[in-house]
Amino acid sequence: MNMSNPSARSADFEGVEFTNPYKLQELTKALIKFSMQDGDRASQELSVRLSNIHDQFTALEANIDAGIDIDVAKMSIMQGMSELTCCLVELQFFDRISQRMDHAIQSLDAVSEDEATQAGIGGIFTMEDERILYSALIEGYGVEGAVQKVNADLVSAANDGEDDIELF
Repeated sequence: MNMSNPSARSADFEGVEFTNPYKLQELTKALIKFSMQDGDRASQELSVRLSNIHDQFTALEANIDAGIDIDVAKMSIMQGMSELTCCLVELQFFDRISQRMDHAIQSLDAVSEDEATQAGIGGIFTMEDERILYSALIEGYGVEGAVQKVNADLVSAANDGEDDIELF
């Protein structure tokens, strides 16, 4: 699949329609559930990292008061800055959650405006995990099954060394 071309992504779902409003409801629930699950994980990881940074700088302050060597202090500061950089990268994740929620709302709006626009719903989803959810639901997976499929596919991709960077 061509990930760099948004129109190529949309074409993957051309002609697929949600003729059953229940399927659209299932898709929306799956997007929300996956986003919440993903958000909880990221929030916990971020909380741990921020606690570690706090502990590092508290220890550094005590060591400075005790007359620590300047090179050791610099190393501790560099480690804290590295950890802080990781936190900033993790915060970008929350933009993905916002996009997923927006895509779920757009798909509901499309159906409520006109059933003829249902075929365009697949084109709304720009992230790989959303497309996997969409496909899984079209294939008959329930919400739980679709979320499990996305998680399994993402773990498999990570194990294969694929980057988790997507251009939206």
